[in-house]
Amino acid sequence: MLRTAKLRVLLGFFCLAPVIAGERACAQQARQVAQNPIKLDSILDAWERSSARIQTLSATILRSHRKNPWGGKLELEYRVRYRRTGLAVLEIREHGNKQNRELWRVVWTRTNVWLYDPSDKEILIYTRKAAADYQEFRATLQRSLFGGWLGNNFDWIFPELADPLAVEPLPFLVAFNKDSARKQYQFELLEADPARGAYVVRATPTRPELRASFRSILITLDATLWIPAAIQFERGRGGRDSRSYLVTGLEPNRDLPDWVFEPRRLEGWSMKHEGK
Repeated sequence: MLRTAKLRVLLGFFCLAPVIAGERACAQQARQVAQNPIKLDSILDAWERSSARIQTLSATILRSHRKNPWGGKLELEYRVRYRRTGLAVLEIREHGNKQNRELWRVVWTRTNVWLYDPSDKEILIYTRKAAADYQEFRATLQRSLFGGWLGNNFDWIFPELADPLAVEPLPFLVAFNKDSARKQYQFELLEADPARGAYVVRATPTRPELRASFRSILITLDATLWIPAAIQFERGRGGRDSRSYLVTGLEPNRDLPDWVFEPRRLEGWSMKHEGK
């Protein structure tokens, strides 16, 4: 059985404060867009070009989740290493306390997904096909009446494990395509501040399966890198549930050796193969 119950996380609201390091290669592009009348198409084009340049990515991302009426707050830290060939490592840690304890680690190889669960000292290994099959099951359930009533209680990690590019917020960082995105979202430019180098865009989902998961997305683009510095998903009925991501460390095209993406067996940990 898939251990989805252990992967549900209630998070608190996080104030978006887009701060991100610059990159000289994008400076001219930033000036060109800033000097011209602000057009949404220009912003989306710049975003797409910058995203396409990323071959590898190393990033630290703070995630927070506010969920009413229960409240409660738990912040998470994502440590992401990604290579465009599909290899990736995601470490998920507690944030906001001294321990900074690792909660889960996920390693994507070309054929498998390794999920490390430190609480049980257990490594679950799924084929990518098994992960994809379960992801489709989850999508079907969300489209059903029962799934819609449950809403966003499906805050699990496993349904997104078939592909690292399905894990928020990576699709907005390294895989953004304007034409594809416009088939899924309606975009609006809410704020343009060339002096500060930031633009805020709202993306409203147009597809039923996306609307079942969230109402809209607020995206703050840094106009130096032209990559999102902060993303907030407004979820649940009436936007009462929101999930935020703040990029605090971003190193595009950093040299990442092969050993970074190699899964490891750990002494004293059990191993289970799922979806054979």
